[in-house]
Amino acid sequence: LQLEAFSGKEFETIYQEENPNGLIRIPLDDPKQLFVDSNGAFALRVSVSQTTAETAQAAEANSEDRVQPKSELNDRVWQIDFLRVSFDGITT
Repeated sequence: LQLEAFSGKEFETIYQEENPNGLIRIPLDDPKQLFVDSNGAFALRVSVSQTTAETAQAAEANSEDRVQPKSELNDRVWQIDFLRVSFDGITT
């Protein structure tokens, strides 16, 4: 899981963890991470990748010149079951 905030020029990683579980709280203290555009929008990007096991299996399959059937991965893909994003703060 990777979370990125837009800094006004590009997205910057604010959190990254493999296979997280439970509530995640991320304090944003750097003003770059709190960029608000002219419309008052705050941009946050959430990216989900393969699990560690899937990455290892894919590497093994590639080294063996074997294409891993999609059905072998479908029931093991890491996913977000619930996502709620809230922000508390004061603007100046």
